[in-house]
Amino acid sequence: MRKLLVCLMLVPATASAANTLKVGPNQMYAKPCAAITAAQAGDTIEVDAAGSYSDDSCSWSTDGLTVRGVNGRAKIDASGGPLSNGKGIFVISANNATIENMELSGAKVTDLNGAGIRHQGLNLVVRNCLFHDNENGILSGPPTPNTGSMLIENSEFHDNSLDDNGYSHNMYIGQYASFTLRYSWSHHIPGNGDVGHLVKTRAWKNYILYNRITGEDGHESNEINVPQGGTTYIIGNLIEKASTPKNSNFVNYAFDDGVKNGDDHLFVVNNTFVNASGGGTFLLVGPQVMTPVMLVNNIFKGPGTIATQVSAKQMNNFADGMGDPLFLDAPNFDYHLKPGSPCVDKGIDPGMGMGMSLLPTQQYVHPTSAEGRMIAGTAIDIWRRREPSGRRRRLRIFVGVGLAGRLQLRPHFTVPEPWSERHRCRHLFRLLAAQTEVESLPSLRCVFPGRAQTHAALVCVDSQSPGPAQAEAADQRRARFPHRHL
Repeated sequence: MRKLLVCLMLVPATASAANTLKVGPNQMYAKPCAAITAAQAGDTIEVDAAGSYSDDSCSWSTDGLTVRGVNGRAKIDASGGPLSNGKGIFVISANNATIENMELSGAKVTDLNGAGIRHQGLNLVVRNCLFHDNENGILSGPPTPNTGSMLIENSEFHDNSLDDNGYSHNMYIGQYASFTLRYSWSHHIPGNGDVGHLVKTRAWKNYILYNRITGEDGHESNEINVPQGGTTYIIGNLIEKASTPKNSNFVNYAFDDGVKNGDDHLFVVNNTFVNASGGGTFLLVGPQVMTPVMLVNNIFKGPGTIATQVSAKQMNNFADGMGDPLFLDAPNFDYHLKPGSPCVDKGIDPGMGMGMSLLPTQQYVHPTSAEGRMIAGTAIDIWRRREPSGRRRRLRIFVGVGLAGRLQLRPHFTVPEPWSERHRCRHLFRLLAAQTEVESLPSLRCVFPGRAQTHAALVCVDSQSPGPAQAEAADQRRARFPHRHL
């Protein structure tokens, strides 16, 4: 019998309730920065997308603020002139900031490194945001190396590198203890001179998971630049180099500055690399890297050297000379595998890497989303699963997320049916959850540690499928809440 897995996130009550400051037409605050200036630690600023906020910029050191666009993605266009603060649209020296559902563009300053967000504190979350036509999308670094964290998810970056000096990038992440980029799309670096990278990170640990990182018709340098090394996981990404790049290397690992971040483990697993240029190197490894790089279950399409490190462990990869991987629609960057692809059911279990499972549990869905990845045949595919068919059944997941004692609604995800209930719960927790109502009370519990900012617990429920009336009611509820990822 088909089952419905229901998950409820429980959050303990907070000691004091934070305030919500509203920005926009007919609200108390006309501009986001006016509300940010008035906010107290832990407050939320809701910015109505209907408002006009051109050239609004500010700096703040108030901890724990959330700035969130509502009724659509709120936009700040700073293209009217150089920013007076000399750094960016949002300059954040505070700890534990969250920016959601905002579009930040046009940041320029006199020293040519203006950013949509300039972060100088500890712990930043960027979710469902768009950065474009800035000198840097995000430029960041903690006050002390190997502290704090940066999480970017469900976000898009393009055309951030306007000065051709080689020092501005779609994102430039400083020496945080950890950096996570997932379910995001970084693409198209403009310019004719020395231009920037699609992703650059100096963090001590890097988790680059399930993204689309594509040069397309731009002139990017590296797709991923990790100049100081550090434990780095590059798993489940689509990585494409434009036909007219300014640098022929895809991933640069510890080549520029050597190993300065305490560790030199690099894991490159279940990615698809596509080279639209005439040659180059997929993985440029610095000579100080002593630990063999691990490359497993990757597709390398197009000419180029796979890795410069002689000792690299290359296992079960599909290289250009091995045939056609049979992509579904390569000109439009759809690299699902067609039926009959030589990569279908040919993957192997990549095992563990520094205590983390390397087996991909998700895959990127364009644009800036993700879905569960399933084993549909005898083994995992090399990189992406094959194109979905009607024969594969999937379960719909309904999730409620409780924040400060209130139930908020999130969009639903689907998770492969063959997985165990425990595996589905764990997988769903990684997906983050969805915008529809919980269908039943808990009966089967599988509790996992919660997200750091809420100290929540995940409680999963295995219940019977709803009847036609309940299913219709659920569809009506989902229609009222547009799809939005956390």
